Amino acid sequence: MSRLTRFLRKPLNFGIVAATSAGIVFSIKTAPHLFPNYLYRPVFEAYRTGNYCKLTEEQNREFLEVCGDLGINPAKYNAFVTSRWEAKSIGLPWFPSGCHIGVPATLVSEPDLSNIRFSGPIKANLDSREGLWLRDSLKMGKEARKFAVGQQIALSDSNLPFYSIVLAPVATVAGFATTFIVQILSPLVPVYVTGLAVGTCFYFAYSFCMAGLNERVDLRVNQRLADLSDAYVMGGLEFYEKLLQRNRGLRKLLGSRGEQLYTYYGNETPGLVYSSGATNIQKRDILKELFDQKQKERYATENRKVTES
Repeated sequence: MSRLTRFLRKPLNFGIVAATSAGIVFSIKTAPHLFPNYLYRPVFEAYRTGNYCKLTEEQNREFLEVCGDLGINPAKYNAFVTSRWEAKSIGLPWFPSGCHIGVPATLVSEPDLSNIRFSGPIKANLDSREGLWLRDSLKMGKEARKFAVGQQIALSDSNLPFYSIVLAPVATVAGFATTFIVQILSPLVPVYVTGLAVGTCFYFAYSFCMAGLNERVDLRVNQRLADLSDAYVMGGLEFYEKLLQRNRGLRKLLGSRGEQLYTYYGNETPGLVYSSGATNIQKRDILKELFDQKQKERYATENRKVTES
């Protein structure tokens, strides 16, 4: 340990270790977005009888409709069928491999719910009350399905993954720099103790920054979709109501595991220091407020026209 301490007390050696660590973090964060065909899709792509599931005509048509509504070139996006419960995107439209949008197999007008599977050895009674909640939550109207897909397209178009890619190595370098400064000011403290304390602080800071960024981008994306039309607002409300219903059902069906994943009201349980963004209830309520505000503005406009006439 003393050799390591002497090695790290030299600025050049410490800088090399810091740059190497930041490079590793950057590579880990960037790799799934640069090589989604090798690191993402093989894990999350849906299979049936040993073959990839293909998008249905309905899914492909709705995907193109959403791209058109958002004014986005669909050539930069590659949609595929995912085995996940929710739509998910990976990559960035300006990366060489583009952005890949995973569309759940159940995101159709008539989903096949006869063979719902859970990961691992979990077994659940889908004929129970909670099982019926789950089945019903997977049946969404067209506007709700378009909102689910449009949310992921708009998220990737907002460059949210890029912020995460950049912020992680920056936090790593800042943590190493702070550790080196503290070591100079307090040379009697072992470097591994300083590194652990500073690293923990910067991890908390990074997590809180990402949580705030996720929440801000989530709400901005929902605002962008809501501005398209009232149909998207209604679709968003249905989507979040179904999502909350699904999570409440899974919380009961999965037992203790479900209680760890979902709250009583249907939100995803946040980590100790990390949050994926605004809660489902918060996003639903904001959409309700937007819809009510639009209704009031429309009513006021109609009354003004009547008065003027």
